[in-house]
Amino acid sequence: MLKKGSERIYIPYLGLKEGPHHFQFSVDDRFFEAYAEASEIHQGQVLVDVTLVREARVLVLDFHLTGTVRLICDRCLEPFNYSLDYTDTLHVKFGAVNEELEANVLSIREDEGVVKLDQFVYESIHLALPVRRTHGEDIHGNSTCNPEMVERLLQYEPHGEPKEEDSRWAALKELKNIN
Repeated sequence: MLKKGSERIYIPYLGLKEGPHHFQFSVDDRFFEAYAEASEIHQGQVLVDVTLVREARVLVLDFHLTGTVRLICDRCLEPFNYSLDYTDTLHVKFGAVNEELEANVLSIREDEGVVKLDQFVYESIHLALPVRRTHGEDIHGNSTCNPEMVERLLQYEPHGEPKEEDSRWAALKELKNIN
């Protein structure tokens, strides 16, 4: 949740003629600090390009996010920069109350005057992240993780013959093969 008073990304739509309009925002460390309690990202530079298409009863916003965020590697626990390139679309309908109707569809009061985009941008940046966050590989295919940590991990890697299968799993596998 964004800290109160920290909203910075919004588009005023009152007075916009029907058709496309282009907006650009820059997200930096201050943006991520506003979400510090819930975010795993605390540093980054992201350019947010928005094309808003104004129609009679709906706004369609196409987002393109590019930039770099600082993450912690899942393997070696060292920070690294991750490059983002992400696109998404948000539909904003006019209604009686401000609410999220479903994923990527908002309802706002027509007299609101602005579409607040902080939360959508924050969530989009996180959706652009890979499930497994690790350093990349060098040109030879070797990990660029901290070599000391990789060596420690290799010490704890299981070696030798595989363990026997738990008999409870074997019974469940038999149930699966009854057909």
